[in-house]
Amino acid sequence: MKILLAIESCHRDRCLHQSLRDTWIKDIPVEVDYRIFSGSYVSEPDEIHLQVDDSYLGLPYKTRAIMVWALEHGYDYIYKCDADTLVCPFNLLNSGFEKYDYMGGMLICPDLTLASGGAGYVLSNKAATKVANAIPNRKEEDCFVAETCRANDISLCGHPQFKFMPGAILTKGTISYHLSSVFGWRQDPKTPAYTPELMYREYAKFKQFSGRIDLEDWKGSKA
Repeated sequence: MKILLAIESCHRDRCLHQSLRDTWIKDIPVEVDYRIFSGSYVSEPDEIHLQVDDSYLGLPYKTRAIMVWALEHGYDYIYKCDADTLVCPFNLLNSGFEKYDYMGGMLICPDLTLASGGAGYVLSNKAATKVANAIPNRKEEDCFVAETCRANDISLCGHPQFKFMPGAILTKGTISYHLSSVFGWRQDPKTPAYTPELMYREYAKFKQFSGRIDLEDWKGSKA
């Protein structure tokens, strides 16, 4: 089973990339791949430049392009998250995602049930193929993915450990933790902008949990 952890980013968020490499990316096992995707210039080996609009409005097209790239490279499952998301690769890989075509943190809206794009979601090759071949019809990329899955009778498996709601608590069982949403950066324009320091702080907190998985000693983890 070939798995890709796809981090969706942009020129504005290039300043966040090193904080990802310094924290949870180190915990990805060697048999699992990751890439950081952007619509702007890239300079590091783990960054992929996509020929798409790099603005917020271009996100549905960027997500579609990520799925196209993943399919061209033979991936069976793709986990997509944002550059301001803290991820526990061990918990993600042991979440049972391989039993489903679409898994993530469930968000119920008036017209659509979706997986939060910030906390991230996992798509199977089947679901990714549908997204790769769809025409974006929503300005929100996670709504576009959810609507595409719904149109193709692909059901969402909601998992409570993909966390994105304001005030959500980080625990040793957390799969993903969308920092901008949890701490209210996107809900309150008066709140200071997200900075890499928050990633370092919350990652350190995660590592200190009593009885935690010692990711650095986990056999097969990246150096």
